[in-house]
Amino acid sequence: MVGTPGELAIYTALVQLGKKPGLDFTFQPGIMGGRIGLGGLEAQFLFTNPPGLAINVRPVELVSEARSFLSRLMLAQASITLVEYGEAEVLTDARGLVERALRQGVLG
Repeated sequence: MVGTPGELAIYTALVQLGKKPGLDFTFQPGIMGGRIGLGGLEAQFLFTNPPGLAINVRPVELVSEARSFLSRLMLAQASITLVEYGEAEVLTDARGLVERALRQGVLG
């Protein structure tokens, strides 16, 4: 798995919580063109268990409200709830944030 330190922290927390890559979630799936199509909008972690959930990690220095809004809007049209966290908070408590996101995904 290649990614930012925040993405690696989320990935590690998911595996520690018993989620299986390729079965329960996909890292950087090619929906909406992935990193290069449609301006590079992507879901970094897209879940099949629970379905309809995605997690993105934003590097603080690259936060763009318009880009975040567009990603959220496009995923919502596919009935996917996008949960976004900043890189700094992920590096502080990745497991707690993942647990919270998974609860949100299950509860809708």
